[in-house]
Amino acid sequence: MSFKIDNTVDEKPAAIRLQEKLAALLPLRHFIVTGFSRNGLFLLIKALRLSSSDEIIIPAFTCSIIRHTIEESGVKPVPVDAEDNGLNIDPEKIKKSITSRTKMIYVVHTYGTAAQIDAICSIAKKYNLLVIEDLAHAPFALYKGKPLGTYGDFAVLSFTKKNINFEGGAIGTNNTSIYAKMVMLQREYDRKRSYSLDFIIDNTVRLVGSWWESKFSLVSLFWMKFNDFLNVVLYKGAYGIKIDKMRFTASEGSCRTTLRQLDMLFKKYRENKTDYIKYKDNINGICMYDLHQEESDTRPFYFTGALMKQSWLLRLLSFRTWRNCNEPGLYPRADYLHNNYRIFAKFILHFREK
Repeated sequence: MSFKIDNTVDEKPAAIRLQEKLAALLPLRHFIVTGFSRNGLFLLIKALRLSSSDEIIIPAFTCSIIRHTIEESGVKPVPVDAEDNGLNIDPEKIKKSITSRTKMIYVVHTYGTAAQIDAICSIAKKYNLLVIEDLAHAPFALYKGKPLGTYGDFAVLSFTKKNINFEGGAIGTNNTSIYAKMVMLQREYDRKRSYSLDFIIDNTVRLVGSWWESKFSLVSLFWMKFNDFLNVVLYKGAYGIKIDKMRFTASEGSCRTTLRQLDMLFKKYRENKTDYIKYKDNINGICMYDLHQEESDTRPFYFTGALMKQSWLLRLLSFRTWRNCNEPGLYPRADYLHNNYRIFAKFILHFREK
């Protein structure tokens, strides 16, 4: 009698392993992995079957991609101004913007600072609204001892912010019905990838962006400034904001790259420490916000602040990633943050006041 030894390894696809890993790290039942976060948001809106008369409340000061994605999905975004002493959407101003057509509130935890998500969820419950938490800047962060992303109904993650990667995003939820609809739509919308020059350039740009938002080094900062210059000159600032039909699923390579970094990222956030961000220090020419954090809250892993004086050096060593894409004057706080708020390279610490 002879025996045949099977040396093959029955390994799950990287996307499945990534979804399972996310569920183990962030207590949500289901995750769907996409090439870009915006593709996941697009799938979610379509799965909810919202109409063109429906509205989604969004921050006025936020990434322009959020607004464009909602519009491309056929729903109306309704901007709401930021809180007077912070960066995030103001709960009191949300109340004034709710109408009979409002269906969801999109909450971004801006630059890793937690929004008043408990207050926002209370408002949403009162008006029977869904809440989406954007964790692109705050994956695995804690707020009042509870993980961000578990307060609302859906959690959006990006793997090109605090990870170094060329693509990757996900949406987590406990809603099994909506998750199943998103999976079906993902298969329906997905298109075969075409590795054209534009596709390669796009991946390169995103690698540079994730390098910058992970390390905040001078070299990555100047590469980001070069990317921004090309975007303004060649694309009039509109590059990379549309839904990419080749990104409804994430590639095997991008999922593997994310998997290799997740444990380290989770540990970094749950250790509740920062190596170079000190929000209560006074820095010459920069206003740092006192965020009134609790001891159990995760500190933001971004070095940010508002410029308080005109300084070519401070502007040189910083980058403005978000823009107020609304008409000037409609949202005063968003106007202020748009004009003054920056992310700084770690090199700026050399100019810290003693």
